Amino acid sequence: MRGERRCDCAARPDGVARDLFRNEESDVSDVVFVLLTVALFAALALVVRGVEKL
Repeated sequence: MRGERRCDCAARPDGVARDLFRNEESDVSDVVFVLLTVALFAALALVVRGVEKL
Protein backbone atom coordinates (compact mmCIF):
# COMPACT_ATOMS: atom_id res chain seq x y z
CA MET A 1 0.00 0.00 0.00
CA ARG A 2 1.43 3.29 -1.06
CA GLY A 3 1.71 6.07 1.50
CA GLU A 4 0.92 3.71 4.35
CA ARG A 5 3.31 3.72 7.30
CA ARG A 6 4.48 0.33 8.50
CA CYS A 7 6.56 -0.51 11.52
CA ASP A 8 8.50 -3.74 11.16
CA CYS A 9 9.64 -3.88 14.78
CA ALA A 10 11.40 -7.23 14.41
CA ALA A 11 13.65 -5.86 11.67
CA ARG A 12 14.06 -2.42 13.26
CA PRO A 13 13.77 -2.59 17.04
CA ASP A 14 14.64 1.11 17.36
CA GLY A 15 11.66 2.08 15.19
CA VAL A 16 9.27 2.22 18.12
CA ALA A 17 11.65 4.37 20.16
CA ARG A 18 11.99 6.79 17.24
CA ASP A 19 8.20 7.00 16.90
CA LEU A 20 7.84 7.71 20.63
CA PHE A 21 10.48 10.45 20.38
CA ARG A 22 8.70 11.95 17.39
CA ASN A 23 5.39 11.95 19.31
CA GLU A 24 7.06 13.66 22.29
CA GLU A 25 8.44 16.35 19.96
CA SER A 26 4.94 16.84 18.57
CA ASP A 27 3.49 17.13 22.07
CA VAL A 28 6.10 19.72 23.05
CA SER A 29 5.45 21.79 19.94
CA ASP A 30 1.69 21.63 20.62
CA VAL A 31 2.21 22.89 24.17
CA VAL A 32 4.47 25.70 22.95
CA PHE A 33 1.87 26.68 20.34
CA VAL A 34 -0.91 26.79 22.95
CA LEU A 35 1.22 28.83 25.37
CA LEU A 36 2.16 31.33 22.66
CA THR A 37 -1.48 31.64 21.61
CA VAL A 38 -2.60 32.30 25.20
CA ALA A 39 0.20 34.85 25.65
CA LEU A 40 -0.82 36.60 22.43
CA PHE A 41 -4.45 36.88 23.53
CA ALA A 42 -3.40 38.09 26.99
CA ALA A 43 -1.23 40.80 25.41
CA LEU A 44 -4.09 41.74 23.09
CA ALA A 45 -6.45 42.03 26.08
CA LEU A 46 -3.98 44.35 27.84
CA VAL A 47 -3.74 46.52 24.73
CA VAL A 48 -7.53 46.73 24.48
CA ARG A 49 -7.77 47.70 28.16
CA GLY A 50 -5.13 50.38 27.64
CA VAL A 51 -6.99 51.80 24.65
CA GLU A 52 -10.28 51.82 26.58
CA LYS A 53 -8.71 53.95 29.33
CA LEU A 54 -7.72 56.65 26.84
